[in-house]
Amino acid sequence: MNFISNGQFYIFLACVSFGAIWGIFYLPIILFKQFKVKWLNILLDLAFFVLLSVSYFYYSFNLHFPSIRVYMLAGVLIGLFISAKSFNIILAKFIKKIYNIIDKRIKEKLRKLNGRRKKHLARRKRRANAN
Repeated sequence: MNFISNGQFYIFLACVSFGAIWGIFYLPIILFKQFKVKWLNILLDLAFFVLLSVSYFYYSFNLHFPSIRVYMLAGVLIGLFISAKSFNIILAKFIKKIYNIIDKRIKEKLRKLNGRRKKHLARRKRRANAN
């Protein structure tokens, strides 16, 4: 039995990277899906996958891939999945870090304001007691 891979592993990796790149392009569509308009969600998904398909055929034609095979489509889907999982985690950590920095600064300013307010109230109380 002869098994000839003929660069199938590299083609698979190219398809995974293609899917990962397009996974990043899918993120703005996810943001628009928050509006809960069903026909808009369907339209956005359909437009995304049409653009994905057209660009994949252009990509595979320029890289001289052999005919479309199941492992190629699986590679694109795996790339989309990896991109969604990893990029979303990185983005969530980044947003959390920014939130914590802003929250810390706001709390520091509130502490300063509360300290000034307490001093002001104590001064007023002393003046009232002195009179």
